[in-house]
Amino acid sequence: MKALFRAVALAAALGASAAVGAAHATSVVFFDDFEDETHWHNAQLTHWNVTNGAIDVVGGGYSFLWLGGDGLFLDLEGSMNMAGRIETKRTFELVLGELYEFSFDYARTHTRPETIFYSIGSIDGRLNLPGAIKHGFMSFSTTFLAVDQFVTISLSTTGTDNIGPKVDNVGLFGPLALRLAAAPSQGVTAAVPTPEALPLLLTALGGLVFLNRRRRRG
Repeated sequence: MKALFRAVALAAALGASAAVGAAHATSVVFFDDFEDETHWHNAQLTHWNVTNGAIDVVGGGYSFLWLGGDGLFLDLEGSMNMAGRIETKRTFELVLGELYEFSFDYARTHTRPETIFYSIGSIDGRLNLPGAIKHGFMSFSTTFLAVDQFVTISLSTTGTDNIGPKVDNVGLFGPLALRLAAAPSQGVTAAVPTPEALPLLLTALGGLVFLNRRRRRG
């Protein structure tokens, strides 16, 4: 019975994957886990320009060990008593009107309220972090419709005490929007391709029904 349920689950997963794969294609526009950097105060970065203040590259088994792991990440408030702002050196081309996802991991090592500001082209946002609670890395993500064809990504914070929010795994992904092979028009509904795993799913479900009937008869 466990094997049958495993087959059902696998068929369902394959079917969902096939359906989604036929409907859209998602790519990694940009991703940085800061492992190309060197642990340093008031650092310059490989993929980013520090356009204001300073940032520190921390972690890596040298600092903030209580956050766990041995990877590198950023302290957005470097060691110059002035919070930093970083902006990608590359400019990225987006498809206008398509849906994209922007995400990053963040941690708090201060008890005062903090804010992480971000922008993707003309899309601006902020993540407000209430005070009094320190915590390890958590994930933040947001989706948006591309209104600029060419964009850079920026992150920043405010503060003057050299202890800012920590940031890691910054990514931009997309397009995420579902696409049909032909857009419906004049009341005609576009056909959705049948997943290749659908026959396997139906066979597995049929077997489950048959076994249940035999069990009840016994």
